[in-house]
Amino acid sequence: MFTKQNQLNPRRQKVWAFLTAIIPIFCYAQVQIPQTPNPASFQIHTTVGNSPIVPTPSTRYQNVNFGNDKHRQQMAMYEADAKRVAQAEEMRKMAIKEAEAYSSNGAKVSLPSYKNARGTEHYRNAYAQLLSMIDGQFSTRKATFVIENAYYEGEKQYPEFERTIKQTGDFLREKMRELDLDQKSNLAKNYLLFQFFADTLELESKGLKHFPFSYDFEDYWGKKDWSKMFVHKLLLTGKGQCSSLPKLYLILAEEIEAEAHLALSPNHSYIKFPDDEGRWHNIELTNNMLS
Repeated sequence: MFTKQNQLNPRRQKVWAFLTAIIPIFCYAQVQIPQTPNPASFQIHTTVGNSPIVPTPSTRYQNVNFGNDKHRQQMAMYEADAKRVAQAEEMRKMAIKEAEAYSSNGAKVSLPSYKNARGTEHYRNAYAQLLSMIDGQFSTRKATFVIENAYYEGEKQYPEFERTIKQTGDFLREKMRELDLDQKSNLAKNYLLFQFFADTLELESKGLKHFPFSYDFEDYWGKKDWSKMFVHKLLLTGKGQCSSLPKLYLILAEEIEAEAHLALSPNHSYIKFPDDEGRWHNIELTNNMLS
């Protein structure tokens, strides 16, 4: 039984009930709901003058503008894929725990061998080449080629790939001279590399032009075609995602002797680089932003 001092009069009861009703609404209103980003218009990679910096397909690509409806559909597909990846990762962790518990009880766990399966020799050769880089000089360019060529079963030619990278490096070095940039400055080198990926870059002395790379919204997880994740495909079409774009950036940074690093986050990768004062900066190549 409440005492008289603890009882609320009818007016206070009404005020208390009103506050109890609106407080949850007020708190929810303070939460900042992320806004759905508006996609930019992506300019598709085309021929670079008469002497292309990168190989281009015979098909001519037109500029593509992604409307709001199509973008919402793509975002919904992306979120659904991300959810499935997260679920698969949880299942993988559970399977590892079960296997560890099983083996800790003295049971022997063995997996079937695919050593003699067709095509596996290309992966064993690639693994041997990567191991040889441990004691020697590591090359991002060579390592990327070796890994992707295993998937292509040795059909690609390294001299052709290397020539493409060297041509691009020559383009970047000449552009630095045109802009009178300090070729010893890591900030200047990364600034130019960022321009190469994000903007149209023209080499006036030779009449060459390179158009920006764009994000490939089609099969960006590589579920239908794993080569969608490759630098080879990016060089061919000018379109890539968070796997191929940072890799090509690192390859070109290595070519022009710029310091840049691959940064990893869940289901994503991007670029980090130090400026001349030692401060670190992030480059997000999927939307061409310094973030």
